[in-house]
Amino acid sequence: MDPVQEHSEAGVIISGSRINNLKFADDVDLIDKDERGLQQQVHSLHDNSERYGMHINQEKTKTMVSAAEKRRTNCVYPSITWR
Repeated sequence: MDPVQEHSEAGVIISGSRINNLKFADDVDLIDKDERGLQQQVHSLHDNSERYGMHINQEKTKTMVSAAEKRRTNCVYPSITWR
């Protein structure tokens, strides 16, 4: 199992399947229903990436919120906060 997916409740249910990330080449999209779950996934991705000598590119990293009501979220990486 992918170490980033170790949080079995992470992600959202779409057509009966739990989706918590999308991957293509060197891109990863993390998906969750709330800020807390997303934060756990970011920490897991960071920790597991460093074990293999890889790093999250902070300049290319973005967050997006999709919700019925307008709201903001913060995602914290060890040295930066994305809004």
